[in-house]
Amino acid sequence: MVVKQSLEHCESLGYGFLLLAHIICADQQIHNKESRALQDLAKQVNIHKMTLQEAKKILGQDDTYISLEKSAQNVPVGQRSEVLKQILAFAYIDGYFSPLEREVVNQIVQTWGIDEYEIEQMLEYAQGFSQWCTSDRAVDDTNKLSVGARLLKGEESVLSRSLITN
Repeated sequence: MVVKQSLEHCESLGYGFLLLAHIICADQQIHNKESRALQDLAKQVNIHKMTLQEAKKILGQDDTYISLEKSAQNVPVGQRSEVLKQILAFAYIDGYFSPLEREVVNQIVQTWGIDEYEIEQMLEYAQGFSQWCTSDRAVDDTNKLSVGARLLKGEESVLSRSLITN
């Protein structure tokens, strides 16, 4: 019975969402903007109650919280690229990608075996390294988006779409 309950617990958890809670805690200070965005997101996409309880443990640094490594290991392979973009979007939500947040991202990509070059490409795209743009060009909707929203542009999950809206 306990094993079955534990298995059901693992299957119903949104590990990608738990990684968002981990990135919020990465710089050892939870900004109001980050906390509000996570709460809004949870409501918009109806995050499962058990996932919310586990996220609360991570945010409160409870002794029994699910580790970063375990959360990363349990994200399905097919979802990892999009989850990584969501993580990076949250890391940039306060306008700054701190070295501590970068360390957390590095731990996640090591766990997943993602090439560092792929991460750098995502970041360059999101930060809009577009010095080639001239001032007389019309600003399109993409340039009006935040760094985090640009990372998620084109992603189809409800979670990513909700993050862009926020």
